[in-house]
Amino acid sequence: MKKLLTHIFASTGISLIVLAVAALLLKAHWLLLVTIFQVLLVNILIHLSLLAKKKFELKSALISSLLDIIIIEGILFVSSKPFDWNADDRVLLLIGFLVYVASQALDLFDLSQEAQEINALIKRRRR
Repeated sequence: MKKLLTHIFASTGISLIVLAVAALLLKAHWLLLVTIFQVLLVNILIHLSLLAKKKFELKSALISSLLDIIIIEGILFVSSKPFDWNADDRVLLLIGFLVYVASQALDLFDLSQEAQEINALIKRRRR
């Protein structure tokens, strides 16, 4: 549960940074405060959906990654209507993809650190 919450808040932070950069590039002068909570809700929905998808244990990493992106983009596009996000579909697609790539990079970094810690514990135990 702790790891899920950490991932939700991390991806929400990444999403807000990417959203702010996109807004600057599109010459938007402000973002509504409610947008922060909308992004948080969308990230909760995405992470719960990805958690449910993991139960299927897909064998192919490529298919699993493509399904992750489809889930993320689907939730983004469905959420854009009730939240009245009037962004171009390409912008939503790009934001979703960039957040996914950043999250995967952070996961790889986390796994690398865990592997180093495990290796250090194994070395200590051998002594």
